[in-house]
Amino acid sequence: MMSLNRVNRMGMKYYIEELGDRKTRIKSLDLQKEIVVEHSIQRISQGWYNWTQEGDSIQTAFPFLNPSEREFLMTGIMDSEWDELFGEKE
Repeated sequence: MMSLNRVNRMGMKYYIEELGDRKTRIKSLDLQKEIVVEHSIQRISQGWYNWTQEGDSIQTAFPFLNPSEREFLMTGIMDSEWDELFGEKE
């Protein structure tokens, strides 16, 4: 299984680990939180490169991730935390 260490544009560190069956765990090392996405580690790695090195917007680099997953990559904040801070979506 493959694994990677990456840093986002804000300097937050992430550990990315291939789980098999095209699933990948993305763990924020700074915040000790993680998500699992249904995409290969190669696809995540290419998106990360496009976002952090090529200057693509996160929406362009990761069109296959949903907004919550992209938010986690940018800030480490999860949906449950947004709901706690600002209330649930109406």
